[in-house]
Amino acid sequence: GTNVLLYVVDTLRADRLGCYGGQGAETPNLDRFAREGILFTHAVAQSSWTRPATASILTGLTPAAHGVLTLQDGLTAGVPTLATLLAHAGYDTAAFVTNANVAAQFGFGRGFETFRYLPEDPRRPGVYVPADDLQREALAWLAQPRQRPFFLYLHATDPHAPYEPPDAVATGDDAIEAARVRRKLERQPNRITAAETRTLRALYDTEVTDFDAAFGRLRAGLRTLDLDSRTVIVLVADHGEEFADHGAFHHGHTLFEELIHVPLILRLPGGRQGGHRADHLARQIDVAPTLLALLGLPPVPGLQGRPLLAAV
Repeated sequence: GTNVLLYVVDTLRADRLGCYGGQGAETPNLDRFAREGILFTHAVAQSSWTRPATASILTGLTPAAHGVLTLQDGLTAGVPTLATLLAHAGYDTAAFVTNANVAAQFGFGRGFETFRYLPEDPRRPGVYVPADDLQREALAWLAQPRQRPFFLYLHATDPHAPYEPPDAVATGDDAIEAARVRRKLERQPNRITAAETRTLRALYDTEVTDFDAAFGRLRAGLRTLDLDSRTVIVLVADHGEEFADHGAFHHGHTLFEELIHVPLILRLPGGRQGGHRADHLARQIDVAPTLLALLGLPPVPGLQGRPLLAAV
């Protein structure tokens, strides 16, 4: 059977990636991945913060339907997810996640035989477990012998605030200025100047570039394990990020373009249809129905999304 790797990248604006016409970050690995895959130019998030948006990716339902609307909410019991559906279809299911918003206590562990939440640590640069460490765990799991196809969900949080890329811990004037601007963003976000906004955006771009390099290493690991030719890989962000585009910072407060225009790239086994750019509307709720259709599984009644590709 065909394997599925769903990679959710937290807080990744589409317009930072070269393949989306972005100038900011260096993203050679994601750009290469887009050339081997189908890039959806007009992909939108169902929410501008992690928990409802990721729940929409996993369920094919809008937040009102899957039940995650506030910080107190988890997935409504009994709502089918990609994990429960694929586990039922005989898939070996695993998730490795780095954001507490998608931890098991909110229902995200349902259907996963292996579910690992790698916790945040405020003492760690960037707070979240880096994508390289997340992927090391996932590649160790992938290397185990198995008789069944797998469904693997990864959730990396490298681009998320506090915009402290691990290699930026170096000393020097730039590092001191970066630390000053990060502190000011925490304490006086409405006093950030245009120059300070550029500093924050540059730090964010560095985190995106760090993620890109890690993603390249994951692809190399998949090739080493000979999984590339029989795995569907979906890369999608949960939401974007605002850098004073509309007078604020971070995310979760509005639904402007910078927060809901997300990258969505789908690579078919062996890179079929590679390089195709699809301009029609694609939504996070379309991801689950698209994967079910690609795998030849029956459509699930009640899903609000629709398959993005004719059966291939």
